[in-house]
Amino acid sequence: MVKQFFDIKRYKKSMTSELILLLGISILLSIVFFVAVYFSGKGILDFYFEDSQYLKHVEDKRASELQKYVSENSISTTDTKLLTEWIQERGIPLVTISRNRELLYDSTYTARNPIDQTDSQYLHTTWQYFHKIKFADGSADVLIYEGFEEKYYVILLVISILLSVILMLFLFMKGIQKYINYIRLLKDEIDLIGGGCLTHSIKVQGDDELASLAAGLDHMRFSLLKTHDMEEKMRVAEEELVTGMSHDLRTPLTGLMTYIEIMRKQEENGQKIEGKYLNKAFEKALQMRTLSDQLFEYFLAKRGQEIELEPPKEWNSVIGDYLSEFVYLIQNEGFLVEYKTLENMEHTVSINNDFIGRIFDNLFSNIKKYGDKNMPVVINIMLINKEIGIRIENTIGSNTQYSGSGIGINNINFMMKKMNGRFETNKTKKKYYCTIWFPIIDD
Repeated sequence: MVKQFFDIKRYKKSMTSELILLLGISILLSIVFFVAVYFSGKGILDFYFEDSQYLKHVEDKRASELQKYVSENSISTTDTKLLTEWIQERGIPLVTISRNRELLYDSTYTARNPIDQTDSQYLHTTWQYFHKIKFADGSADVLIYEGFEEKYYVILLVISILLSVILMLFLFMKGIQKYINYIRLLKDEIDLIGGGCLTHSIKVQGDDELASLAAGLDHMRFSLLKTHDMEEKMRVAEEELVTGMSHDLRTPLTGLMTYIEIMRKQEENGQKIEGKYLNKAFEKALQMRTLSDQLFEYFLAKRGQEIELEPPKEWNSVIGDYLSEFVYLIQNEGFLVEYKTLENMEHTVSINNDFIGRIFDNLFSNIKKYGDKNMPVVINIMLINKEIGIRIENTIGSNTQYSGSGIGINNINFMMKKMNGRFETNKTKKKYYCTIWFPIIDD
């Protein structure tokens, strides 16, 4: 799972570049569509207006009005003022009057100019129509341009632009639909995980930023699942520990109450209280205190607070005193000790003094309770793979009846991990082995 996350993280494609490319293609296709629609429509409009009688009918009507106006007012081609007033009142964009290829009047320019061959051909080859109007100074060709067709070209332009924009948006949205669908899928899967379904894996598809995000979320889900499993295991272990400790405490407590009850009856009957019952009661009280101390030590070690390690020093100078005291206490309890060490070993280690003291106290307590005094306790110092190990071996006593909860071993294991070390144990029918490993910290 972790490998998958880091492989996907190095995605090959960029979603940004893909979206830019998609937008560019959408714009290009919409431009092609605009050109096709607009010029096709323009060709249709041109064809229609060139061949249609629509404009001719409109201009014939205007020409009749102009003829009537000219006749009633005896207007000649030189009466530009009256002609301009009539044109402006009706809002006609363009009116020209020509005779024998000479421009006599232009509603936008009134000077008399000869019409060259090109202008003449243009005037007489457009799909506008010339009308013969009888002026006071003779007949003339009148061109009336109403401009009715322009609005259709504007409408065509607007429609072409709108359709092109709609096409561009449609193509772009169609292209990003897969990203939107994938984002929705991720949202649904995240909602499932948020609801507590950590076993549901997140689908990783593609090789872009979204795929990297999905892989990261799935890696986070896996980490949460692993943490949840660890917490569940710790909860079960602590429940078992509390159950075991309750049983372990109940055993000496029952014995203690029994001996105290015997002594009470002896006192009530006027008998002398025997010392053996006092000793037994005291032993049971010591067992209870040891168990309560271990339980307190366990929860103290599990508080999760960071510990401060001592600066690295030569291993014998920081551990040697604890080890010497440990050997002395074992010998003082009547055990034989075989001590094996390595010479000229000047490596440095870093420890926490409080933890080291607790560790050796727990080891001493275990040997004292379970060890066979007829067999030696073997202590061996080892150097393997940049680790210094202290291996302790003892024979299990044949009369050992007390079975502990294992909280002392758990404490040692936890404290060694806090010091970046490790703790190993092994047990056979007659032998018990344990090794504490310290990492070497050499400059």
